[in-house]
Amino acid sequence: MIPFTTMSCRVGNGIKTRLMKDHCLEGNLVMERYFTLYQIVVHKNCFIADRKQDNHWLWNWIMPITTPLENVQFLELWSILDHFTFSNDIDGWTWDLDDVGLFTVKYTRKYNEDLMLHSKDEPTFWNKFVPKKVNIFS
Repeated sequence: MIPFTTMSCRVGNGIKTRLMKDHCLEGNLVMERYFTLYQIVVHKNCFIADRKQDNHWLWNWIMPITTPLENVQFLELWSILDHFTFSNDIDGWTWDLDDVGLFTVKYTRKYNEDLMLHSKDEPTFWNKFVPKKVNIFS
């Protein structure tokens, strides 16, 4: 099994990365780390690019931020977002199982074999009726 910690979101232009539901801020899900804010935000599936316009962050809340916990979470989130800048690159995912940082079936297979096989001298047997990517992730 490949741990999710080997993957990270790389935000470029922000048009494909959801602010609340993708691991885009310091490797965390905003909806988990700032759960109180997640409960009161109107657009839970919004993309990062939708929230920032003309160098200002835009928010729609179901109700005003009033509790101390909401204030603390908002200030913490704001401090992270305040330093955020977009690029012209597209959003994507990287992982640290290879030197390039790109997902490949080859490195996934190598990782699984190194982790699970007792001997490198034994060949890997594949189920020919299942696609290769399914074999690796099953």
